[in-house]
Amino acid sequence: MPADRDAPALAAYELLAAELPAAQARAALVALLAVGSWERTAGASLWPDGARTLRAALGPARACGLSPLLAELPEDRTLPLDAARARLAGVSDRDLPRLHQRLLERAGNARRRQGSFYTPAPLCEVLAHLALAPRLAQVRSCEELCSLRLVDPAAGAGDVLLALLACLESAARRLGAAGGAGLRRRLAGCLVAADRDPCAVVLARLAVQRWAHAPGAPPLPLPWILWGDALLEVPTIDAAPLAADAAYRAALGGADEQAAARALEAAQRERCAALDEALVALHGEPLRAVHWRALLPDGVDAVVGNPPYLRERDGRAAFAAVRRAALGRHARSRGDLWYFFTHLALDLLRPGGRHVFLVPSYWLRASGPGPRALREALAARARWRALVDLGALSPFGAQLGGRHVVFAVERGEGAGEEPVLLVRPQAGVSLEAVARAVTDEVPAPGVERREVAAGEVAGPGGEVLLDLGLGRGARRLLDALEGPGLPPGWLLSEGVTANPERVTPRALARLAREAGEEACAGLRAGQPVFVVPHGWPGRARLSTRERREHLLPWLRPLDVGRLRVAPGPRCEWLLYLTPENAPRAEDVPTLVAHLRAARPLLERRRETRRGRRAWFHLHWPRRAELFRGPRVLIPRMVRWPGAALCEVPCASGESVLTLVPRAERWAPLLAALLSSLPFAARALWTSKRRGRGIDLARGTVAGFAWPSEGELDAAAADLAAPRVEEALDAALAGRWGSRHPLALAAAAARRLERAHGSELGDAPFWDCGAPGAVALGRFLDEAACRALGLPYARLAALAEGRQRSIGQGSSGADRANQDGCCPSSS
Repeated sequence: MPADRDAPALAAYELLAAELPAAQARAALVALLAVGSWERTAGASLWPDGARTLRAALGPARACGLSPLLAELPEDRTLPLDAARARLAGVSDRDLPRLHQRLLERAGNARRRQGSFYTPAPLCEVLAHLALAPRLAQVRSCEELCSLRLVDPAAGAGDVLLALLACLESAARRLGAAGGAGLRRRLAGCLVAADRDPCAVVLARLAVQRWAHAPGAPPLPLPWILWGDALLEVPTIDAAPLAADAAYRAALGGADEQAAARALEAAQRERCAALDEALVALHGEPLRAVHWRALLPDGVDAVVGNPPYLRERDGRAAFAAVRRAALGRHARSRGDLWYFFTHLALDLLRPGGRHVFLVPSYWLRASGPGPRALREALAARARWRALVDLGALSPFGAQLGGRHVVFAVERGEGAGEEPVLLVRPQAGVSLEAVARAVTDEVPAPGVERREVAAGEVAGPGGEVLLDLGLGRGARRLLDALEGPGLPPGWLLSEGVTANPERVTPRALARLAREAGEEACAGLRAGQPVFVVPHGWPGRARLSTRERREHLLPWLRPLDVGRLRVAPGPRCEWLLYLTPENAPRAEDVPTLVAHLRAARPLLERRRETRRGRRAWFHLHWPRRAELFRGPRVLIPRMVRWPGAALCEVPCASGESVLTLVPRAERWAPLLAALLSSLPFAARALWTSKRRGRGIDLARGTVAGFAWPSEGELDAAAADLAAPRVEEALDAALAGRWGSRHPLALAAAAARRLERAHGSELGDAPFWDCGAPGAVALGRFLDEAACRALGLPYARLAALAEGRQRSIGQGSSGADRANQDGCCPSSS
């Protein structure tokens, strides 16, 4: 929405927000837009004289789908309706998606909680073209065109729907169809859309109604733009097609379309009534779902859109609801909510139908269970047709960073014979130029456009063999860093979930709401629970057994760095209570006495409610072997990956991974290897981006190309042999000798920690800011590369380009040549 047209609509919102909470003000403004549309189409004023509530004014306008909004508005509040309405003149259908996003931003954290980031117009064109162009080339009549079924399961305010309609109208004109509102109303019948936000649904209906508006005609009835959660469908039996749907689509553009729409809505309600009851029984509360397989048993021709981006950590309630639904069979850890939308698309598509989404690109190579399961599903049920890598072009500006990709697949088994379209813009190219390169099907300045064989994109297990930012040489390097998985007998885990570390204001508010204020007696915000201050054990007079078995130094994320573990001088303590080391409360009376004040909170934890943990046990304590003996600690949120050898008892939280090899003597070698260039290159290219750094997943670490046990034994023997420091000095001077390179890398890591541990940070060794550490760090990297048989210079260029791309928002990888090399500052 252009800046000069933002102010009036937002000013109307501010008038309403002065009288209503943010969510209600947003609903009221959307309702005003709907009433304005009704007035223009019905030709009658809905505004009586005097002050009346918005609910009364909106009563006749229910055909616009306003019932969900009306339920949110107050019955007895006098509102500045006329003043707000006067500011809304001139808001067009193209303004509505942008306006809705601005309203979400004004309503606190609603946009981020929903994962709603609306699609720029050029990318809407890309999505529509990739979804429809092959199918439209086969259409031979307008009747065949109007029989298509196109689904956007997370439609928002309708920006992608309008792009789809524009493509359909262009195809109809090529077929010689007469234009006008009659044709547009018939083409609108091709759309099926849904969204869980009732405001977005109303705006999407308004956008399509205005697009298909005929002067003097009532609003276009749109029973296929649905309010509901697209992912909460319960399992259904096969259903016959809705006869009322065929009648509705035949009536569009004629005099009977209103009656046909009412008949279709009644048929939809009747078919889904039993499923709605099953939904309530499944979730224990009334939820609104879209029952796709009951409503569309014949399948659809395309599923297209920009689904919500919501991590499991940020959307636990949404993930829990989906796991109870039919799509829960696809649930895996380390996933995003949009993965379920792709699984839904594969269920809905007819053979040959297309699925096109705009999503973050990390899943193409991420090694976690969620991305891997998604790639396997695509490999088993679909064929790749296009990949548009946006590189450093952020489609959402400062609202959401990271790299994004538009991917298109076609429902069907096998790779197929058709080539796959690859599009990759250079840094600084506009989204409009990317759209021209895709939709005009010709190369555009600054945009690479080529076709490759389908077999070059994905392997038989779903693994993506081609990253658009990489050449073949770089791809081979990354493949050499990938192994079959964690060796037998090794342990790799996140740290303890100390739930809760202390009492939070949010937890207190929830407890008061659920159990009453009396349950909060004796609790205060900030009160320690499972993590206690440094001096607490001395004041508590713990028994010797409680000190020895149930107290562990508690490491914060900043206490674990590359090559060093450095807890603060007044380190906190974790109360490590598990069913194994404290099966009964009377075994640890002092600790249980401390926790008893927080018992009302502890009993409401999920594992305790399900009977899996006693109220005084940690929620997820992990295995005790992870916190004692030689092991490797790996920080997860970093700019440049690294690891540290730890040999003293201590515990850390989920922000640190712990690796325990089968043999203790290997731990120093692995700490050096995980702090070296080879691991950094793999992690930077396969991990999820987080701001200016990455989030290391367990799969990224487990899938590294580990040396064999024989290699580790040989290196451990060389590291333990006499005169290893002299061997390191000789190797630093260029005389490598017969010592194993990994042993020399571990010796260099040990020296680095002793001399420069506090200066290393989480930047590449050549940028660590400690001049004396640069030579040692480069030697560590070179020794690790030599141990794994990899070229140092090319790997450094690949990793550095990726790190710059992540940290600065510009694509250093895009400057790499086809072998994946770019100049390195080292």
